[in-house]
Amino acid sequence: MGQIDLHSHAITKGYLDYIKANGAEMDEGFPIPAWDAEQHIAFMDKADIQTAVLTMPAPQPWFGENLPLRQYGEKIVRLAEIDVVPEYLEEYMAFAKEVGETSVKVEPGVLTLFSMQTKEDPCKIYILEIYADQEAYQSHIQTAHFKKYKEGTAKMVKSLKLIDVNPLAGMIK
Repeated sequence: MGQIDLHSHAITKGYLDYIKANGAEMDEGFPIPAWDAEQHIAFMDKADIQTAVLTMPAPQPWFGENLPLRQYGEKIVRLAEIDVVPEYLEEYMAFAKEVGETSVKVEPGVLTLFSMQTKEDPCKIYILEIYADQEAYQSHIQTAHFKKYKEGTAKMVKSLKLIDVNPLAGMIK
């Protein structure tokens, strides 16, 4: 059974570029290390770390009144409300399962894709989406597996509503 790293930093190139572009660079007294997901996962495997909890990067933990910078590091939490055309429901569910499993497995910034359907109306689908940040979301919608899902389900979806939410409390047992 692997270890759990409770304090792991992900300092992406996009994050560094963003703070530089917004004048929020700060001399921390040491060089900011390069980071990428594949190297991090390889390190985790070598160190027998099964799970890593990513935290806000060490440089710039507080952005003061600079709203765009404060929002940059925030998780994207969204609820997708989807009405599926009844005759395509089974096929849609297969697409949703595939994109959800693939995204969570191969994209470090996709933290949660939890699909649900209502008991009252099985064609009413909700997906809880949680992304590490805006960069992770933008990267996700450019992946081949997401594009396959969007193109493959285009005729199956009657309506789609994306609802951005602010998490109040999260408890999982």
